[in-house]
Amino acid sequence: MKRTAIALAHNLLQCSKIREQDRCDFAKYFGIQYENRTAAQIPVGSGPLHYGKRNRGCQDCSSCASTTWSCADGLELQYLGIEFAKDVIYRTENFKTTQESIILGYIPRILTRISLCIFNTGLHDLALGASKRAKSISSASAQFYENNLNFYTSVLLQTFSPDRLYWIATTSVKEKKIPNKYKMITNNRNIQLFNEIATSIMDQNMIKIYDAFTLSQEDKYQFLSQDGVHLGAPEELFYTTIGEIFLLLMKASMPLK
Repeated sequence: MKRTAIALAHNLLQCSKIREQDRCDFAKYFGIQYENRTAAQIPVGSGPLHYGKRNRGCQDCSSCASTTWSCADGLELQYLGIEFAKDVIYRTENFKTTQESIILGYIPRILTRISLCIFNTGLHDLALGASKRAKSISSASAQFYENNLNFYTSVLLQTFSPDRLYWIATTSVKEKKIPNKYKMITNNRNIQLFNEIATSIMDQNMIKIYDAFTLSQEDKYQFLSQDGVHLGAPEELFYTTIGEIFLLLMKASMPLK
């Protein structure tokens, strides 16, 4: 999602970056102070899993920092770095999860400026419930994802009506390039399972879906993958194509002038 946001800002819209969150400082970016970062245990089935587990209050992902761009014609573009369907990275006084802190704490302050919220989570969630040796996802992984995505969606629906939400399916991976220790977790079979769970939840809540998984499997995009997960750099074809789709959705959601 971050790469698509960068493609939108740099390739398709005339945007300049206003601000970007530090990996370990949600409070400065969102304006809501952390609760004690180390006071609470990480619940089973929730993130973070890696860097954020060792450094409480920090994101696992080093390249998923929330960012705001100011664009031509008064348009503002925001990427909100929510990594999991449920996690406790950003706990605040009133909210115990990142999802609630950002969606219920921060977004109401800017809600009048938002015409559409496009969201996804899935790739990082694959590892929730994985065995300690990371050789497979456990039977609990899909249930964690279903429960967590139901939670995430319910939080969003406290702020947005369904017609202002759009779910983007998790993209496929190039399995040959995935490191061996992750192959049993990060593979297209598991991603398809999670996408099926997500589709059911979105259908139940009347939230529209775009099938980025099928698009990402086209040969012209697969060869772009260098790490097996990301389909090239933000300026390359796949993320620009997804960005064009996002732009059409955004324009369709804006009120006529």
